[in-house]
Amino acid sequence: MKKILNVLLLTIILASSTVFAKEAEDEVALKEEKPLYKAMLLGDNRGKIYYSENIDEKYPLASLTKMMTLMVTFDQLEKGSIKMKDKIKVSKKSAQTGGSRIPMKEGDVFTLEDLIKATAIYSANNAAYAIAEYIGKGDADKFVKLMNKKSTDLGLEKELEFYTPAGLPSDMTKKGMDAGTARGIYKLSLEAAKYNKYMEIASIKETTIRDGKLKIKNRNLLLGEEGIYGIKTGHHSKVGYNISVLSDKEDMQIFTVVVGGPTYKKRDESVLSQMEEFYEHYHFRKLTDENISIAKVPVFSGDKEYADLYPDKNFTDILNKDSDIKISIKRNKGVIAPVESGKTLGEYKIVVDGNVVESGKLVTKEEVKLSISLKNIF
Repeated sequence: MKKILNVLLLTIILASSTVFAKEAEDEVALKEEKPLYKAMLLGDNRGKIYYSENIDEKYPLASLTKMMTLMVTFDQLEKGSIKMKDKIKVSKKSAQTGGSRIPMKEGDVFTLEDLIKATAIYSANNAAYAIAEYIGKGDADKFVKLMNKKSTDLGLEKELEFYTPAGLPSDMTKKGMDAGTARGIYKLSLEAAKYNKYMEIASIKETTIRDGKLKIKNRNLLLGEEGIYGIKTGHHSKVGYNISVLSDKEDMQIFTVVVGGPTYKKRDESVLSQMEEFYEHYHFRKLTDENISIAKVPVFSGDKEYADLYPDKNFTDILNKDSDIKISIKRNKGVIAPVESGKTLGEYKIVVDGNVVESGKLVTKEEVKLSISLKNIF
Protein backbone atom coordinates (compact mmCIF):
# COMPACT_ATOMS: atom_id res chain seq x y z
CA MET A 1 0.00 0.00 0.00
CA LYS A 2 2.81 2.35 0.94
CA LYS A 3 4.56 1.54 -2.32
CA ILE A 4 1.41 2.42 -4.31
CA LEU A 5 1.06 5.74 -2.45
CA ASN A 6 4.67 6.64 -3.23
CA VAL A 7 4.10 5.92 -6.93
CA LEU A 8 0.98 8.11 -6.95
CA LEU A 9 2.81 10.92 -5.18
CA LEU A 10 5.69 10.75 -7.67
CA THR A 11 3.24 10.86 -10.58
CA ILE A 12 1.55 13.98 -9.15
CA ILE A 13 4.91 15.72 -8.63
CA LEU A 14 6.03 14.97 -12.19
CA ALA A 15 2.72 16.16 -13.63
CA SER A 16 2.92 19.37 -11.60
CA SER A 17 6.48 19.96 -12.75
CA THR A 18 5.38 19.60 -16.37
CA VAL A 19 2.57 22.13 -15.87
CA PHE A 20 4.88 24.60 -14.13
CA ALA A 21 7.46 24.19 -16.89
CA LYS A 22 4.81 24.84 -19.56
CA GLU A 23 3.61 27.96 -17.71
CA ALA A 24 7.20 29.16 -17.42
CA GLU A 25 7.75 28.64 -21.15
CA ASP A 26 4.57 30.58 -21.94
CA GLU A 27 5.65 33.40 -19.64
CA VAL A 28 9.05 33.64 -21.33
CA ALA A 29 7.39 33.64 -24.75
CA LEU A 30 5.07 36.45 -23.71
CA LYS A 31 7.97 38.49 -22.36
CA GLU A 32 9.96 38.02 -25.55
CA GLU A 33 7.06 38.95 -27.84
CA LYS A 34 7.18 42.75 -28.01
CA PRO A 35 4.49 44.80 -29.74
CA LEU A 36 5.40 45.88 -33.27
CA TYR A 37 4.05 49.41 -32.75
CA LYS A 38 1.79 51.58 -30.62
CA ALA A 39 -0.24 53.04 -33.48
CA MET A 40 -0.52 52.49 -37.23
CA LEU A 41 -2.40 54.00 -40.16
CA LEU A 42 -2.42 53.48 -43.92
CA GLY A 43 -4.39 55.86 -46.13
CA ASP A 44 -4.42 57.32 -49.61
CA ASN A 45 -3.88 60.84 -50.95
CA ARG A 46 -7.62 61.59 -50.80
CA GLY A 47 -7.86 61.10 -47.06
CA LYS A 48 -9.35 57.60 -47.18
CA ILE A 49 -8.03 55.31 -44.43
CA TYR A 50 -7.73 51.59 -45.21
CA TYR A 51 -6.00 50.20 -42.11
CA SER A 52 -5.74 51.75 -38.66
CA GLU A 53 -4.93 50.92 -35.07
CA ASN A 54 -4.99 53.26 -32.06
CA ILE A 55 -4.82 56.32 -34.33
CA ASP A 56 -6.38 58.85 -31.95
CA GLU A 57 -4.02 58.36 -28.99
CA LYS A 58 -1.41 61.09 -28.61
CA TYR A 59 2.26 60.13 -28.46
CA PRO A 60 5.53 62.07 -28.65
CA LEU A 61 6.16 63.06 -32.26
CA ALA A 62 9.94 62.98 -32.01
CA SER A 63 11.53 64.16 -35.28
CA LEU A 64 8.22 63.96 -37.15
CA THR A 65 7.92 67.44 -35.60
CA LYS A 66 10.36 68.59 -38.28
CA MET A 67 7.70 68.04 -40.94
CA MET A 68 5.89 71.10 -39.63
CA THR A 69 9.18 72.95 -39.20
CA LEU A 70 9.95 72.44 -42.88
CA MET A 71 6.43 73.29 -44.02
CA VAL A 72 6.56 76.62 -42.19
CA THR A 73 10.00 77.25 -43.70
CA PHE A 74 8.75 76.59 -47.23
CA ASP A 75 5.77 78.88 -46.54
CA GLN A 76 8.22 81.66 -45.75
CA LEU A 77 10.18 80.88 -48.91
CA GLU A 78 6.97 81.10 -50.91
CA LYS A 79 6.24 84.50 -49.38
CA GLY A 80 9.69 85.70 -50.34
CA SER A 81 10.65 86.69 -46.80
CA ILE A 82 13.64 84.33 -46.95
CA LYS A 83 15.69 82.75 -49.73
CA MET A 84 17.44 79.42 -50.15
CA LYS A 85 20.84 81.07 -50.54
CA ASP A 86 20.48 83.16 -47.35
CA LYS A 87 23.52 82.78 -45.12
CA ILE A 88 22.75 81.94 -41.50
CA LYS A 89 25.18 82.43 -38.64
CA VAL A 90 24.79 79.72 -36.03
CA SER A 91 24.02 80.76 -32.44
CA LYS A 92 25.44 79.10 -29.35
CA LYS A 93 22.06 77.55 -28.51
CA SER A 94 21.64 76.00 -31.94
CA ALA A 95 25.22 74.77 -32.01
CA GLN A 96 24.80 73.02 -28.65
CA THR A 97 21.52 71.29 -29.50
CA GLY A 98 21.95 67.57 -28.91
CA GLY A 99 20.59 64.36 -30.36
CA SER A 100 20.86 63.78 -34.09
CA ARG A 101 23.09 66.58 -35.37
CA ILE A 102 25.57 67.67 -37.99
CA PRO A 103 29.01 69.09 -37.14
CA MET A 104 28.29 72.67 -36.10
CA LYS A 105 29.78 75.26 -33.77
CA GLU A 106 28.84 78.75 -32.71
CA GLY A 107 29.62 81.29 -35.42
CA ASP A 108 29.57 78.81 -38.31
CA VAL A 109 27.73 80.01 -41.40
CA PHE A 110 25.36 77.79 -43.39
CA THR A 111 23.06 78.54 -46.28
CA LEU A 112 19.38 78.05 -45.55
CA GLU A 113 19.31 75.38 -48.26
CA ASP A 114 22.01 73.39 -46.48
CA LEU A 115 20.12 73.62 -43.17
CA ILE A 116 16.90 72.50 -44.86
CA LYS A 117 18.67 69.49 -46.35
CA ALA A 118 20.29 68.64 -43.02
CA THR A 119 16.87 68.81 -41.36
CA ALA A 120 14.87 66.91 -44.00
CA ILE A 121 17.47 64.29 -44.90
CA TYR A 122 19.65 63.73 -41.84
CA SER A 123 17.09 64.93 -39.27
CA ALA A 124 19.66 67.22 -37.66
CA ASN A 125 18.22 68.88 -34.55
CA ASN A 126 20.79 71.66 -34.53
CA ALA A 127 19.96 72.52 -38.16
CA ALA A 128 16.23 72.68 -37.31
CA TYR A 129 16.94 75.07 -34.42
CA ALA A 130 19.18 77.23 -36.61
CA ILE A 131 16.32 77.57 -39.12
CA ALA A 132 13.81 78.33 -36.36
CA GLU A 133 16.01 81.04 -34.85
CA TYR A 134 16.64 82.60 -38.25
CA ILE A 135 12.96 82.83 -39.19
CA GLY A 136 12.01 83.72 -35.60
CA LYS A 137 14.47 86.66 -35.62
CA GLY A 138 16.66 85.02 -33.00
CA ASP A 139 13.78 83.48 -31.01
CA ALA A 140 12.87 79.84 -31.71
CA ASP A 141 9.69 80.23 -29.63
CA LYS A 142 8.37 82.76 -32.15
CA PHE A 143 8.91 80.17 -34.85
CA VAL A 144 7.04 77.55 -32.82
CA LYS A 145 4.07 79.96 -32.71
CA LEU A 146 4.08 79.87 -36.51
CA MET A 147 4.08 76.07 -36.35
CA ASN A 148 1.02 76.02 -34.10
CA LYS A 149 -0.72 78.67 -36.21
CA LYS A 150 -0.15 76.50 -39.26
CA SER A 151 -1.57 73.55 -37.35
CA THR A 152 -4.67 75.57 -36.47
CA ASP A 153 -5.06 76.80 -40.05
CA LEU A 154 -5.07 73.16 -41.17
CA GLY A 155 -7.60 72.20 -38.51
CA LEU A 156 -5.10 69.97 -36.71
CA GLU A 157 -4.78 71.84 -33.40
CA LYS A 158 -6.58 69.04 -31.50
CA GLU A 159 -4.43 66.33 -33.03
CA LEU A 160 -0.98 67.93 -33.02
CA GLU A 161 0.81 70.17 -30.51
CA PHE A 162 4.19 71.76 -30.96
CA TYR A 163 6.62 73.21 -28.41
CA THR A 164 9.93 72.91 -30.26
CA PRO A 165 11.16 72.87 -33.87
CA ALA A 166 12.86 69.47 -33.54
CA GLY A 167 10.82 67.16 -31.30
CA LEU A 168 13.45 66.55 -28.63
CA PRO A 169 12.43 65.19 -25.19
CA SER A 170 11.29 67.69 -22.55
CA ASP A 171 14.25 66.91 -20.29
CA MET A 172 16.51 68.29 -23.03
CA THR A 173 14.43 71.32 -24.04
CA LYS A 174 12.67 72.28 -20.76
CA LYS A 175 9.60 72.73 -22.95
CA GLY A 176 6.38 70.77 -23.40
CA MET A 177 6.34 67.52 -25.35
CA ASP A 178 5.72 67.77 -29.09
CA ALA A 179 2.92 65.25 -29.48
CA GLY A 180 0.30 64.04 -31.90
CA THR A 181 -1.95 61.23 -33.05
CA ALA A 182 -1.30 58.89 -35.97
CA ARG A 183 -4.36 60.43 -37.61
CA GLY A 184 -2.86 63.91 -37.14
CA ILE A 185 0.49 62.78 -38.55
CA TYR A 186 -1.32 61.36 -41.58
CA LYS A 187 -3.20 64.61 -42.18
CA LEU A 188 0.03 66.57 -41.76
CA SER A 189 1.73 64.25 -44.25
CA LEU A 190 -1.06 64.87 -46.76
CA GLU A 191 -0.30 68.59 -46.52
CA ALA A 192 3.48 68.11 -46.60
CA ALA A 193 3.15 66.16 -49.86
CA LYS A 194 1.86 69.34 -51.53
CA TYR A 195 5.31 70.96 -51.11
CA ASN A 196 7.10 69.69 -54.20
CA LYS A 197 10.53 71.01 -53.24
CA TYR A 198 10.24 69.51 -49.76
CA MET A 199 9.32 66.10 -51.25
CA GLU A 200 12.17 66.37 -53.72
CA ILE A 201 14.67 66.94 -50.90
CA ALA A 202 13.11 64.31 -48.62
CA SER A 203 13.60 61.68 -51.34
CA ILE A 204 17.38 62.21 -51.58
CA LYS A 205 19.24 59.16 -50.26
CA GLU A 206 22.64 60.81 -49.95
CA THR A 207 24.09 64.24 -50.72
CA THR A 208 26.63 66.82 -49.59
CA ILE A 209 26.27 70.25 -48.04
CA ARG A 210 28.66 73.10 -47.24
CA ASP A 211 30.11 73.10 -50.77
CA GLY A 212 30.67 69.35 -50.74
CA LYS A 213 32.55 69.31 -47.44
CA LEU A 214 29.91 67.42 -45.44
CA LYS A 215 28.21 64.22 -46.60
CA ILE A 216 24.78 63.34 -45.18
CA LYS A 217 22.67 60.20 -45.60
CA ASN A 218 18.92 59.90 -45.29
CA ARG A 219 17.60 58.46 -42.04
CA ASN A 220 14.71 56.95 -44.01
CA LEU A 221 16.13 53.58 -45.05
CA LEU A 222 12.92 52.63 -46.87
CA LEU A 223 13.48 55.06 -49.73
CA GLY A 224 13.06 53.26 -53.04
CA GLU A 225 11.24 50.26 -51.59
CA GLU A 226 7.59 49.76 -52.63
CA GLY A 227 7.69 53.14 -54.38
CA ILE A 228 8.56 55.02 -51.16
CA TYR A 229 10.02 58.52 -51.67
CA GLY A 230 9.41 60.35 -48.38
CA ILE A 231 8.73 61.68 -45.76
CA LYS A 232 10.17 61.55 -42.23
CA THR A 233 11.48 59.29 -39.49
CA GLY A 234 11.78 59.91 -35.77
CA HIS A 235 12.87 58.38 -32.48
CA HIS A 236 11.95 59.33 -28.94
CA SER A 237 12.86 57.68 -25.64
CA LYS A 238 9.25 58.04 -24.47
CA VAL A 239 7.64 56.26 -27.42
CA GLY A 240 10.17 54.45 -29.62
CA TYR A 241 10.57 54.69 -33.39
CA ASN A 242 8.13 56.68 -35.53
CA ILE A 243 7.82 57.09 -39.28
CA SER A 244 5.55 58.56 -41.94
CA VAL A 245 6.24 57.44 -45.50
CA LEU A 246 4.77 58.41 -48.84
CA SER A 247 4.79 55.91 -51.70
CA ASP A 248 3.67 55.89 -55.31
CA LYS A 249 3.16 52.44 -56.77
CA GLU A 250 0.66 50.94 -59.23
CA ASP A 251 -0.87 54.40 -59.73
CA MET A 252 -1.69 54.65 -56.01
CA GLN A 253 -0.25 57.35 -53.73
CA ILE A 254 -0.24 55.84 -50.24
CA PHE A 255 0.76 57.18 -46.83
CA THR A 256 1.80 54.82 -44.04
CA VAL A 257 2.30 56.00 -40.45
CA VAL A 258 3.81 53.87 -37.69
CA VAL A 259 4.25 55.21 -34.16
CA GLY A 260 6.22 53.54 -31.39
CA GLY A 261 8.14 50.75 -33.07
CA PRO A 262 10.47 48.92 -30.60
CA THR A 263 13.40 49.27 -33.04
CA TYR A 264 13.84 51.05 -36.35
CA LYS A 265 14.04 47.66 -38.08
CA LYS A 266 10.76 46.46 -36.55
CA ARG A 267 9.16 49.82 -37.41
CA ASP A 268 10.28 49.55 -41.04
CA GLU A 269 9.17 45.91 -41.20
CA SER A 270 5.73 46.99 -39.98
CA VAL A 271 5.52 49.58 -42.76
CA LEU A 272 6.45 47.10 -45.49
CA SER A 273 4.20 44.39 -44.08
CA GLN A 274 1.20 46.73 -44.00
CA MET A 275 1.88 47.96 -47.51
CA GLU A 276 2.25 44.39 -48.78
CA GLU A 277 -1.15 43.50 -47.32
CA PHE A 278 -2.68 46.61 -48.89
CA TYR A 279 -1.39 45.80 -52.39
CA GLU A 280 -2.60 42.23 -51.99
CA HIS A 281 -6.20 43.37 -51.44
CA TYR A 282 -6.55 46.72 -53.25
CA HIS A 283 -5.95 48.07 -56.73
CA PHE A 284 -6.40 51.26 -58.72
CA ARG A 285 -9.40 51.40 -61.04
CA LYS A 286 -10.38 53.94 -63.68
CA LEU A 287 -14.15 53.66 -63.56
CA THR A 288 -15.12 56.37 -66.05
CA ASP A 289 -13.15 58.04 -68.81
CA GLU A 290 -14.61 61.13 -70.47
CA ASN A 291 -13.12 59.94 -73.77
CA ILE A 292 -14.73 56.47 -73.68
CA SER A 293 -18.41 56.09 -74.52
CA ILE A 294 -20.51 54.06 -72.07
CA ALA A 295 -23.96 54.35 -73.75
CA LYS A 296 -25.76 55.15 -77.01
CA VAL A 297 -29.01 56.93 -77.87
CA PRO A 298 -30.96 56.28 -81.13
CA VAL A 299 -31.06 59.31 -83.44
CA PHE A 300 -34.05 59.79 -85.76
CA SER A 301 -33.51 61.48 -89.14
CA GLY A 302 -29.76 61.74 -88.53
CA ASP A 303 -26.73 60.94 -90.66
CA LYS A 304 -25.86 58.45 -87.90
CA GLU A 305 -28.21 55.94 -86.30
CA TYR A 306 -26.88 56.51 -82.80
CA ALA A 307 -25.22 59.22 -80.73
CA ASP A 308 -22.44 58.03 -78.43
CA LEU A 309 -22.73 59.21 -74.83
CA TYR A 310 -19.72 59.93 -72.66
CA PRO A 311 -19.39 60.49 -68.90
CA ASP A 312 -18.87 64.17 -68.09
CA LYS A 313 -15.76 63.48 -66.01
CA ASN A 314 -13.05 60.98 -65.27
CA PHE A 315 -13.40 59.03 -62.03
CA THR A 316 -10.76 56.81 -60.47
CA ASP A 317 -10.70 55.06 -57.13
CA ILE A 318 -8.76 52.57 -55.05
CA LEU A 319 -11.00 49.56 -54.54
CA ASN A 320 -10.90 46.17 -52.93
CA LYS A 321 -10.16 43.59 -55.58
CA ASP A 322 -13.34 41.74 -54.58
CA SER A 323 -15.59 44.81 -54.87
CA ASP A 324 -18.82 44.58 -56.85
CA ILE A 325 -18.80 47.47 -59.35
CA LYS A 326 -21.81 48.56 -61.39
CA ILE A 327 -22.59 51.61 -63.53
CA SER A 328 -26.28 52.51 -63.51
CA ILE A 329 -27.38 54.44 -66.62
CA LYS A 330 -30.49 56.46 -67.46
CA ARG A 331 -30.74 57.95 -70.98
CA ASN A 332 -33.18 59.39 -73.46
CA LYS A 333 -35.06 56.76 -75.45
CA GLY A 334 -34.29 58.64 -78.62
CA VAL A 335 -33.54 62.06 -80.06
CA ILE A 336 -34.32 63.84 -83.34
CA ALA A 337 -31.44 65.17 -85.47
CA PRO A 338 -29.61 67.44 -85.53
CA VAL A 339 -27.80 66.75 -82.23
CA GLU A 340 -25.08 69.19 -81.23
CA SER A 341 -21.88 68.25 -79.44
CA GLY A 342 -22.03 68.61 -75.64
CA LYS A 343 -25.75 67.90 -75.34
CA THR A 344 -26.84 66.13 -72.14
CA LEU A 345 -28.89 63.05 -72.96
CA GLY A 346 -28.67 61.03 -69.76
CA GLU A 347 -27.04 60.43 -66.39
CA TYR A 348 -25.02 57.74 -64.67
CA LYS A 349 -24.21 56.48 -61.18
CA ILE A 350 -21.22 54.39 -60.14
CA VAL A 351 -22.21 51.85 -57.50
CA VAL A 352 -19.55 49.99 -55.50
CA ASP A 353 -20.68 47.26 -53.13
CA GLY A 354 -24.17 48.74 -53.11
CA ASN A 355 -23.06 52.33 -52.39
CA VAL A 356 -23.17 55.20 -54.89
CA VAL A 357 -19.63 56.60 -55.03
CA GLU A 358 -20.00 58.97 -57.98
CA SER A 359 -22.65 60.30 -60.36
CA GLY A 360 -22.73 62.57 -63.37
CA LYS A 361 -24.18 63.44 -66.77
CA LEU A 362 -23.98 61.60 -70.07
CA VAL A 363 -23.11 63.97 -72.91
CA THR A 364 -22.47 63.84 -76.65
CA LYS A 365 -19.05 64.62 -78.06
CA GLU A 366 -19.71 64.46 -81.79
CA GLU A 367 -22.37 66.33 -83.70
CA VAL A 368 -25.05 64.24 -85.46
CA LYS A 369 -26.33 66.11 -88.53
CA LEU A 370 -29.69 65.92 -90.25
CA SER A 371 -29.55 63.21 -92.92
CA ILE A 372 -28.82 64.37 -96.51
CA SER A 373 -31.99 62.81 -97.91
CA LEU A 374 -34.17 64.78 -95.51
CA LYS A 375 -32.28 67.98 -96.34
CA ASN A 376 -33.13 67.45 -100.01
CA ILE A 377 -36.81 66.98 -99.22
CA PHE A 378 -36.98 70.28 -97.39
